[in-house]
Amino acid sequence: MRANHLPDGRTILVSCRPSLDGGWVDVHEDVTDRVQSDKTIERLAHSDLLTGLSIRHHFLKTLGEALDQPWHDASLAVLLIDMRNFKRINDTLGHESGDHVLKAVAARLAQLIGEGDSLARVGGDGFAIIKAGADRAAAAEFAQDFCFAVGSALDVDGQQVDIAINVGVAVAPSDGQTASDLMQRAEIALSQAKAAGRNQFALFDAELEASLRERRDLETDLKSALELGQLELHYQPIMEYKSRRVASMEALMRWKHPTRGMVPPGIFIPIAEEIGIIGELGRWAIGRACHDALNWPQHVKVAVNLSAEQFKTDDLHIVTHAALRDSGLPPKRLELEVTETLLLSDEQRTRRTLKRLKVMGVSVALDDFGTGYASLSYLRSFPFDKIKIDQTFVRDLPRDGDCNAIVRAVVMLARMLGMRTVAEGIETVEHLNQVVAAGCDEIQGYHLSRPVPVDAVPGIIADCEERLSAAA
Repeated sequence: MRANHLPDGRTILVSCRPSLDGGWVDVHEDVTDRVQSDKTIERLAHSDLLTGLSIRHHFLKTLGEALDQPWHDASLAVLLIDMRNFKRINDTLGHESGDHVLKAVAARLAQLIGEGDSLARVGGDGFAIIKAGADRAAAAEFAQDFCFAVGSALDVDGQQVDIAINVGVAVAPSDGQTASDLMQRAEIALSQAKAAGRNQFALFDAELEASLRERRDLETDLKSALELGQLELHYQPIMEYKSRRVASMEALMRWKHPTRGMVPPGIFIPIAEEIGIIGELGRWAIGRACHDALNWPQHVKVAVNLSAEQFKTDDLHIVTHAALRDSGLPPKRLELEVTETLLLSDEQRTRRTLKRLKVMGVSVALDDFGTGYASLSYLRSFPFDKIKIDQTFVRDLPRDGDCNAIVRAVVMLARMLGMRTVAEGIETVEHLNQVVAAGCDEIQGYHLSRPVPVDAVPGIIADCEERLSAAA
């Protein structure tokens, strides 16, 4: 039996059988449809139906075969490409438009790769490329080209859709000599590129792998930190200058790790937000702060920082009410601080939550004012009681006239809107004198006190009020 492939594209299967009279009988069967069907099934088995690209399984097979070839001092790069905002595109424009975007991105990538390169769709919004003969410098150049060419606006049914990508790069043989090693290390590089922002790329290196391993260890430990009693609140005073009294104590979360010691909040708070436990930590912080404040003088409030993630549900006012009820702290002694990034999220939900808190009698302060993206119009629509002027402006007051003008302008604006002002970052007497001259109502910073454990709060309150009164 043999298959004859004819010039017109048909395939004829020929079988020869001996006859009873000593001759031969040839049977010719046109199997063209069957052969084409088998080819289609084989192609579909390793191709993505939407984009026509290879799927992950076939890509890994191709990568393994490429790595099995003799190196002859040549390099090979694996580039993993991830779309940053694909979920938002699907949610806002629909899955049909999302499919259109995926096909368009695949087409852009296909135009950029060279002969002998391999392109595949390896996830919902992820692509991968095998770049033959590329060393680290060449791979970095290719990655940068991808970010520039692919990460740009795309027209979908007459609407401009923002496209943003990240690229992670691993190069063989220096970063690994097996398909699994290269893919794993390209993933590590991709995570670094995502952290760097839109349309950024990163190359794998050993330090990056160690850093990621350490982060994963922190994630694991943080998930059990609250249950194990490793989290605690420290407090920093905020003083009203006119009365020379402590107006409030700001609660600042600290993580006392059993082997690492005190982990800075700038490290573990973003991790808590990313792994989805900031809501749990926030509930604990509000409850703990309300209980702690019961032991302080009646004129001292407690201020608690809120994450924008805590506003993504509608239960923040319920959590706050429960904390006040369980502790017995009057609502007027609780102050909640939010940052400008909150104003970029769901504005309607945010405004509704803030107003519910105001109705309860809780104060709301806008923290780090001037460093984010908040429009001045938000100061009209959101019920803030207080604006905290970021320390970056205060720190440069002694040598920067522009900072002085900004602080004075914020103070004047706040007064016109019926809001109080707090100057953060007071570290010297000169800082103190200048913010007081600018008209700030309250002050906070190391010149008064660093954050202290809860047991030290009564002594800090007395000391700060005594020192500021004596300096008057």
